[in-house]
Amino acid sequence: MILRRSQRSGRAIAAAIPLVITFAMLPPHAAAQLDEPARFEYRIGGQAFSEFTSRVRLDSPNRGLGTQIRLEDDVNLEERVSVARIDGFYNFNPRHYVWFAAYDVEREGTRDIVREIRFGEQTFTFATTVSATVEETVAKVAYGFNALSRPRATLGPSFGLHVMRLEAALSALGTSRVQEAATTAPLPVFGIRGNYQIANRWRLEGAFQWFDLDIGDIDGLFTDVTLSVEHDTFERFGFGIGINNNLLDVESGDDDFRGRVDLSFSSVLVYFKGSVGPAR
Repeated sequence: MILRRSQRSGRAIAAAIPLVITFAMLPPHAAAQLDEPARFEYRIGGQAFSEFTSRVRLDSPNRGLGTQIRLEDDVNLEERVSVARIDGFYNFNPRHYVWFAAYDVEREGTRDIVREIRFGEQTFTFATTVSATVEETVAKVAYGFNALSRPRATLGPSFGLHVMRLEAALSALGTSRVQEAATTAPLPVFGIRGNYQIANRWRLEGAFQWFDLDIGDIDGLFTDVTLSVEHDTFERFGFGIGINNNLLDVESGDDDFRGRVDLSFSSVLVYFKGSVGPAR
């Protein structure tokens, strides 16, 4: 686990380096000033997931380690789903802002399993028809500071919380055998966010968030990388399209959740953007 986490952390941090270098190499200006942003900015749109990797292991205090399940293979969990997503930004001034986002992903799958699966207190034998449901509810909030400013670009750190509520259940069709598990992971994250105006109405925006912790019974890694292109179609309205890659790998031995969750996805973002309120 430690080696795998270190390798993934290295790759995740490496993904943020080009963003930092790009903004750092922008030509300096002696009196660079940021445009006054609107008080509130929002994005409303959809997130289309094209590739999931979901591994879950639910242990039992009585029966020991459970089976690590690759949900997309073992129980045919959906890999392509689309959900609604909302993002918002409250700008205190050109340098200080608060960013929040929320979305919910629910997937289902049914399959005759080809091996024995031990999930918590339940054991599902070979050839049993198993139905699975997994729901991930995500809410995140972060404070950001535009430490580096140029007439056409900003870049700076962010600090906040990424809260994920995960609920998973396996059941044998035609029986009352059901095993459910749920956990809420409030992860404190460090990040980098920046944007660059590439043309009169076009803007490139990128964000990176990261968390790595090994304390007591919890060992976890989280990364979230977003890159998008936006068009300011009108003064207070436009659109954007981008990509979002996310990784969560947590192993826990506490009473709330005993086992391991290893989730990753790739998705496409399409959204409308707008602003409300006067500049501050």
